[in-house]
Amino acid sequence: MDAVDEPESVPLTEVKSLLATDNNNKEDTDDDGPIEHVSDLIGSWGPFQRRIFVLAILVYAVSPFSNASIDYYMIKSDFWCENSASQPISQPRSCDVKSCDRWVHNTTRTTLIKEWDLVCDRFWIASLALSSYQLGYLISCLVIGIISDRFGRRFAMMICLIGEISCFFAGAMTKSIEIFIVTRFISGIGGYGRFLAMMCMLVETVGPKLRGKIVAAYEWIWHVGLLLMLLVTYFVENFRHLYYGIACYQLFSLVLVYFKVPESIRWQLVTGKTESAQKTLDKFVRFDNDEQRKVFQRKFDKLCEFLSKHNKKGEKSESIIDIWRVPRLLKYFLTLCVIWFVQTFFSHGMKYNTLDLSGNYFINMAMIKQSSLLGNALVSWGVEKFNRKTILFSCMLIASISLFSTIPLADKYIFLRNSVLMIGNFVMAISSVVNHVYTAELFPTTMRQHALGSCSISGRIGSISAPFILQLNRYTSVQFTLSIFASLGILGALMSLLLPETRGKEIPDTVEDMIEITKKKENVSSEQEKGSLN
Repeated sequence: MDAVDEPESVPLTEVKSLLATDNNNKEDTDDDGPIEHVSDLIGSWGPFQRRIFVLAILVYAVSPFSNASIDYYMIKSDFWCENSASQPISQPRSCDVKSCDRWVHNTTRTTLIKEWDLVCDRFWIASLALSSYQLGYLISCLVIGIISDRFGRRFAMMICLIGEISCFFAGAMTKSIEIFIVTRFISGIGGYGRFLAMMCMLVETVGPKLRGKIVAAYEWIWHVGLLLMLLVTYFVENFRHLYYGIACYQLFSLVLVYFKVPESIRWQLVTGKTESAQKTLDKFVRFDNDEQRKVFQRKFDKLCEFLSKHNKKGEKSESIIDIWRVPRLLKYFLTLCVIWFVQTFFSHGMKYNTLDLSGNYFINMAMIKQSSLLGNALVSWGVEKFNRKTILFSCMLIASISLFSTIPLADKYIFLRNSVLMIGNFVMAISSVVNHVYTAELFPTTMRQHALGSCSISGRIGSISAPFILQLNRYTSVQFTLSIFASLGILGALMSLLLPETRGKEIPDTVEDMIEITKKKENVSSEQEKGSLN
């Protein structure tokens, strides 16, 4: 599905990087050299990439509200049971009653706990409501990934937005906690699918020396949005009002995607949709003379010819199953699964763990979110200066050390304890960005979003499990759960040593490209591994 409007085109003479030059490499405009990747044609950065990035910001801006805002409507408050005569028959937070006519909550906020009396033997439903969105993430990894790789990034984003809009309106109006949980689940499918589709489009649009920085810049929207969301949820006391606002903004995002967002050129070319790719380019490029058009057309035809031969003229379809046929690639895939689980379980678990920490919840979260913001600032500076695996190893090791240091701190050292926790959250914020960049760089265009989603399934398992940390704290202690997080961090750090390096390398378009890019001196040659694909 192509965009309906005709965007303003850009003169060829003003944007060489759009046509055939990489700003960080050579500046020639002839077509004598090899044209093997889309970046050889459109360059690393130019007006086209800037347009995509601005649109990505606008579409992504609501994500902190749709994902994490519900956490602030799960804050604990005093409650007690009253009988029919409006007389209290229990002590605050006491569940020592056989039956209760009415639960009273000492808060002015319209929270899920207050709305549906999620206390005592119904408290587990609160954790289920939190996990339902992450469960939707897990399904999205599979379903939306397949849709995106088969039908396009833009089409996948539109499907996701339609689902999100419907669910947020329904969630704001429902009087049933069961229906609310279902809407959270479906909106989770749309939210993560929309995020991955747009991120894949960004990765496929910029050059290899800018991919890390562009993903880090993309993540700024999440971290800044979290702080804004914290402020909004503090003043908006009714979760239903916030949900109506989210739904209205998503309507705006849907219109934006339909009329303004083009399809990924790289995806169009790799999947054989050359005519659609050329139409997309024609909307953004204006030629000053016929000679410039001929030069560009020769380069475009050369790229199409290379991709056609390289993909065996489309005779063989690739999927994530191909990864399981190559031992080395399977090792990388399983290693990333472990790292994704550790990173998401750590990040989400620490967030829910703050519900059981002393002090004001909003103040605790504001401190932790500021550490995430600082972490993203650091990764924006250093993501292209240091190797990916070095960053992953260092971040997870530092996070573990910080948590082990937190365990002996008593509640009377609240400031010191929260400061150490901020360090752990700081380095995990860095790890999260690098994790997304690394996984997107490692897997080929023909299965990029599906592979990215498949790796993140283990991460979704971690985020689904994280809300039940509240129940674990009830039967053990906060110190015990912190030791679990710290131990997992060490496991993730050790696993990262098994990965290859991808910094500064061109992203692959096929599985064979992936083998070549990740090739090392091992006993099994890359030719033997390629043979296992046939």
